[in-house]
Amino acid sequence: RKRIRYTYIDLFIFMFSLYICSISFFNSSYPTISIFKCVSYSFIFWAILRGIRATKDNVNWLEKIYWYMTFLFLACFLSIPFPFAYYSTAHWFAGITNQSNMFGILAGLYVGILFTRMLVNKPNFFSWVMFFITFGMIWMSNSRTGMLSIIISVVIYLAISILKYKKFYYLVVIGSLLLAVIAFGVGDEVIAHINMFIFKGSSLDTIEMYSSNDIFSSREGQLETFLVKFNNNPWFGSGFCVPFVANTVDWAFSFGVLVEPGNIGYAVLGDLGIIGVVIFSLLYGYILVKGFKIEKICLFLSPFTICLGEMVFFSTN
Repeated sequence: RKRIRYTYIDLFIFMFSLYICSISFFNSSYPTISIFKCVSYSFIFWAILRGIRATKDNVNWLEKIYWYMTFLFLACFLSIPFPFAYYSTAHWFAGITNQSNMFGILAGLYVGILFTRMLVNKPNFFSWVMFFITFGMIWMSNSRTGMLSIIISVVIYLAISILKYKKFYYLVVIGSLLLAVIAFGVGDEVIAHINMFIFKGSSLDTIEMYSSNDIFSSREGQLETFLVKFNNNPWFGSGFCVPFVANTVDWAFSFGVLVEPGNIGYAVLGDLGIIGVVIFSLLYGYILVKGFKIEKICLFLSPFTICLGEMVFFSTN
């Protein structure tokens, strides 16, 4: 109902979309599908930004999303005693989500939102309760991606709290925990449990047969796919969100052409090349700078950290 006033963010989104659509004509094995996926991502992302911009004076989006996700994780917590809350024969926790990896993605995002709210509004007892029960559930889920995202958020939260707000008692708490681990001689036990988490619940006898390279063994196929796409066209990539097949160009449209890059670095660099990475960085760098507040850095980084292990960044769903 109001006249649209375009900004540099709109321009960057348009440039990024135009770049993807243009290079899809000559570097993608499935150009039609690549263009469709680009429009599906960019138009909806643009619409969400416009919606937030239009309603930001009337809606506190941080509070709204925080409470939605808090109810979700409270429901997950209440589901712990029930068999339906666990995924696969490995008995990994999924709560009321559809699987443990999805739970990990949402948990990483929720903790980023939670810490952002704690930095903006000051922490309270309920916030810490939600953090610890979420941390416990992510441990039960065995989601390494979710745990990595949470650990990054914790480090950022502590750094901001200590360096900006001079809350040095966090250093005392961390030091006390380390002393307790040393004093009670449970260091080896803690490391053993961490190893079991990293190696997806394998027994300690089995873990001793592994090396650090085995942690990433499930990603070897994704790494090889990325190298093929990148080496084929380092500057412009080899097709946005579609597989690459050498000497093949299929203009047909289909919903069945799937790709799983597994990592946002693989996705952007392999699909869009070095020039695509530069434009991608300009777009999201401008969003960061435009609305920059140190207290909100966890919220901004969360979508990137959860995509280090589960690539959902360009998925509309």
